[in-house]
Amino acid sequence: MDLSSSCRTEAETTRKIKTVRAPNKAILRTRHIIPTIEDLVVDLNGAKYFSKLDMNQGYHQLELAPESRYITTFSTHRGLFRYKRLNFGMNCAAEIFDDVIRQTVIGIPGVVNKSDDIFVTGKTKDEHDSNLEKVLKRFMSKNLTLNF
Repeated sequence: MDLSSSCRTEAETTRKIKTVRAPNKAILRTRHIIPTIEDLVVDLNGAKYFSKLDMNQGYHQLELAPESRYITTFSTHRGLFRYKRLNFGMNCAAEIFDDVIRQTVIGIPGVVNKSDDIFVTGKTKDEHDSNLEKVLKRFMSKNLTLNF
């Protein structure tokens, strides 16, 4: 199953593009509700202090289950390879990623996420700082990293 195709850039160099059409057909999707901007606005209402955290390499921080990796096998001139981490082309990636992050921050007041952006709020500076510290500790315990 060759999942790659070639394309030429302006510099006339060839690069490989991996398509995930075949794996997407084999994936059994689980549906997770992704919050809309309106949902976030309601959750952030009343806050006076805000921080926005951005995850480092978003999807790639989530490891695929070993029994699922075979679906992502692709062929190159150097042989067969598979993804070990969640990649952007998977049809369920956004839902899975958003749900994992939502579950990670659940229970921490004043915290919501939209994809790889985590919003930390508080009505006072002390409340905000406390919420932020809780988020950072939770991310450390889950080995998730942020851009600084």
